[in-house]
Amino acid sequence: MLQFFRDNIKSWFFIIVLVIIIVPFMFFGINQFFTGTNDQSVATVNGEEIPLAEYQFQLRQRNTSSTEPSSELKEQVVNSLVQQQLIQDGLGELGLRPSDRTIATELAQNTSFQIDGKFDKERYQAVINSQFPSIQSFEEGFRNNLALTEFSNALELTAINFADADTEAQVRQQAKQNLQTRDFSWVNITTDLLTSSITVTEEEKRARYNSNLKDYSVGKGVKLQYLQLNLDEYLASNQPTEQEVVESYESNLSAHTKPGKRNLEYVTVINGATLETGTLDSIKQKAAELSDENKTIEKISILISDAVAELGEQSVTVTVENGEIGDVTQDIISGLFGNVIADEAFAIKQGNWTNFELNNKDLNLIFVGEVFEEEQVPLEEVRDNISKILAQEKALPKLLEAQEILATVAFENPQSLQPAAAALGIETKTSDW
Repeated sequence: MLQFFRDNIKSWFFIIVLVIIIVPFMFFGINQFFTGTNDQSVATVNGEEIPLAEYQFQLRQRNTSSTEPSSELKEQVVNSLVQQQLIQDGLGELGLRPSDRTIATELAQNTSFQIDGKFDKERYQAVINSQFPSIQSFEEGFRNNLALTEFSNALELTAINFADADTEAQVRQQAKQNLQTRDFSWVNITTDLLTSSITVTEEEKRARYNSNLKDYSVGKGVKLQYLQLNLDEYLASNQPTEQEVVESYESNLSAHTKPGKRNLEYVTVINGATLETGTLDSIKQKAAELSDENKTIEKISILISDAVAELGEQSVTVTVENGEIGDVTQDIISGLFGNVIADEAFAIKQGNWTNFELNNKDLNLIFVGEVFEEEQVPLEEVRDNISKILAQEKALPKLLEAQEILATVAFENPQSLQPAAAALGIETKTSDW
């Protein structure tokens, strides 16, 4: 390869290729592009057409803004495509065109196209189709990049060798080394081949052992005796009876009750407190006269809005809002609208409205939809939890009492754990070395 470059370094075509790589080709084929054409190409270079699809793809890749690409950007894209085609033609003339086998090998080694370490054709096609206009254009660009990399590496090596005195000899020597091959064979010698015929006597083993006692010694160790108080064991032995579970459930029914809920809608008059009493009375009267089917939040909102509009411009802007609160408990309504409205909302029947109530400067009206009364949770749903709580109430005091006995007896009998074990009715345990 290097000899080829040396032989052609002064040729006019070789120089042109170098110029192509170093100097961008500006304003080539631009006139054809900007004047418009009906062909499916943006330029023709040495008889090769640059596809319109490739130009559009490159333009989208480079246009980072959401606005229409500028004329300068379009010009740069066309120049780049023309330059790539010229480089491709030049490399082809030099014979630097990687084979299909080389391309396939390189792509198969790319982890982006692999599944479980193996090349996957479907993954390859999916990745390429999502990022490039076509598989053909990607593979052609990939082939050109490989050729250009090979060309650049060769130029770099050639430039370094030109500075040496014995360039010709070095190039020839390097070429010979690159073409050299080696045939070799080997023998695997294992320790089994050497030791299978050797016999070691008992005297030799004992002598080896006695002279290396430190290698066969074990560090000092102790065994510990201890007593263990286990909470799980105390819980297991202090399970409540069925009667105790039932009595606990019946004596704490409120703790096993799901709170009642209401499905509520609301109308709020912002700054409604500024309205005069007569206006409020008029709104209440008109709301009361609505038929049951018309007592919706939409109808009430329109009624209030019309009444406010009739008053004309006010010193404080009064607006009307409405919406759905959903299924909520009384505590939530108290936090949103105050205790008065919450108490009333949970006191009236389904399908009714609360009275107009002021909360700070706003006028609030609540409509009660579906009613969900308090619900008693069945014993079977809470039996396990009640049993667990009762077992803990029994076991914990006994465990604390046992801990106190252990501490006292062990302190009084520091030489042995047997007295403490006997007092607690448990056995001592011994650890390993």
